[in-house]
Amino acid sequence: MGKRISVGVLAASVIVIIIGFAMSKSVKIAAYPYYSGGLSGWTIVMLLIGVVGIIVGVIGLIRSSKEEE
Repeated sequence: MGKRISVGVLAASVIVIIIGFAMSKSVKIAAYPYYSGGLSGWTIVMLLIGVVGIIVGVIGLIRSSKEEE
């Protein structure tokens, strides 16, 4: 994976995590835990996609920097 792609994945992942946190603070989602006892499914999905994306981006950056040596 190229360095530019890895940086793009990292940037997109950070944006997805920010959207996930914003979703968890919304009024509609804020009422959901009172009925179900946890976060909504979409909030969890967004946060997990963001975390996985960050892991993939960091691994891509590490691998691309090792290939340059």
